[in-house]
Amino acid sequence: QEGAYVFATSFLFYLMIYTILALSMNIEYGYTGVPNLGKVLFYFVGGIVTAVIATRVYDAILGIEDPLSAVSAAKRVELAASEPLLAIGVFVASLVAGGLTAGLLGYLASYPALALKGSSLSITLLIFGEAARVFVRTYEPLVGGVFGISGIANPFVFLREPLAISTAYLVTTALITVAILVLVERITNSPFGRVMKAVRDDELAAYALGKDAASVRGWVLFVGSALAGIAGSLYTFYSQAIF
Repeated sequence: QEGAYVFATSFLFYLMIYTILALSMNIEYGYTGVPNLGKVLFYFVGGIVTAVIATRVYDAILGIEDPLSAVSAAKRVELAASEPLLAIGVFVASLVAGGLTAGLLGYLASYPALALKGSSLSITLLIFGEAARVFVRTYEPLVGGVFGISGIANPFVFLREPLAISTAYLVTTALITVAILVLVERITNSPFGRVMKAVRDDELAAYALGKDAASVRGWVLFVGSALAGIAGSLYTFYSQAIF
């Protein structure tokens, strides 16, 4: 029964993560017509930022000098288990920072979207993602390069029992997913949502009616990328490691 429960919670968690990513992709391509095939970059950035914050904060408190060792990872998890407010604070800070960083990067990515269209834009954004992956993989000081880093403590590790930890985190992820779904529905059904669809269907007509298509793309890529960053952050706390 325990194995079945673990499988069910894992399945539901991944379902929600991919729901967030699907909503992120839909708001960009489905509603605005921006073919962001570099979506993995923003998901990845959320995870990297989370790993950096979650490890650096604990390492600073513990005075750890070798963050990549298994001993250091165990110390971080034990500190989080003994300090619930710290664990939750690190989780919230990492989630916000991961989302904002990915969102800002997405806004910067909107500039190529002004000059490129269709498959050219898709390939450019895809290349950004691949370049970032190669950089992080070869730059060890960030998150351990090819060795990765573990000991990214689940925010509910203080509950001690594995089933209680996974249940609490699943419920938290579900609440965040529902909040994001509501946010996307509000955006797409708002006046701004109608402008998004106008830019998608006929950019020239949108310009003729006084709508700034460049600004619309920028904000849409900010929101979509921020959502992907949040998904990456949630995944990193779930896996408790990044490689």
